[in-house]
Amino acid sequence: MNFYLEKMIELGADGVDFHAFVAKPPKCYISQSNTKEDFMNGDIGTPRSGYTFWKRENGEKKYIYPERNEKNEVTEPVRQSFAFGDKVVFASPQNPDLRTPCVFIRDDGGKAVIIFENAEWVARVNYRFLSKR
Repeated sequence: MNFYLEKMIELGADGVDFHAFVAKPPKCYISQSNTKEDFMNGDIGTPRSGYTFWKRENGEKKYIYPERNEKNEVTEPVRQSFAFGDKVVFASPQNPDLRTPCVFIRDDGGKAVIIFENAEWVARVNYRFLSKR
């Protein structure tokens, strides 16, 4: 079985986008995009480039970025499930009882960029510390 098809099945992804190694969608040029069905129906040429898996939710592509631990090893997939302007709550990693209201801005390489509502601070945080209000 094809590597990309196996990964899509493992992650529950609907497709894969191919792009430059140093860039991450959605803010980069996508050189090729294929669905799971494309791989199941036939032999597809895949470019030597970076790739990011995605899942369709409400007609939109939601990219699946891997979660990394302190040694930069991939531990589990994290699904980008927030849109620009979504009101979210940040739970502090030091004190999970401390929950701060904030607004989701964008994804940045598998980390969420948020702005705290009651301060003029922007932070790049791990998705596991966010939840919708």
